[in-house]
Amino acid sequence: MEHLITRDFVKGVFARVQSSSGLPLAPRTMEDYTHRIMTLKNQELVSFLNDPDKLYERLRVNYSKPLTVLAAIKTAAVFVNNLNEQEKAALNFNSTPVASKYREKVTQLNLEAKEQRAKRVQGGENIL
Repeated sequence: MEHLITRDFVKGVFARVQSSSGLPLAPRTMEDYTHRIMTLKNQELVSFLNDPDKLYERLRVNYSKPLTVLAAIKTAAVFVNNLNEQEKAALNFNSTPVASKYREKVTQLNLEAKEQRAKRVQGGENIL
């Protein structure tokens, strides 16, 4: 599968993404997202794109900051959710369960990040 994940392929997937306002992704956002997916490839984590729970576990080993993990998971979710049927088949993805697992994982991580921010504010930590 890793040989299919090239910079051009990833950019092509993100070129189809539309923001919540219906506009295509900004060029900088597309570059950031592409960089994150290619980083996952370099870390030999793209094989976990079809299992958000395992990807999360591996990311937690590689990164100490929860927001970095959240950004990687969100980017992976956008990538996987915008693959067309032929791309999903080529990458051996079962689309429906993977998409719903990513939604659940992103929701969970957003709640954890929100709780962590609340604890820092209550504790008087400088959050900037």
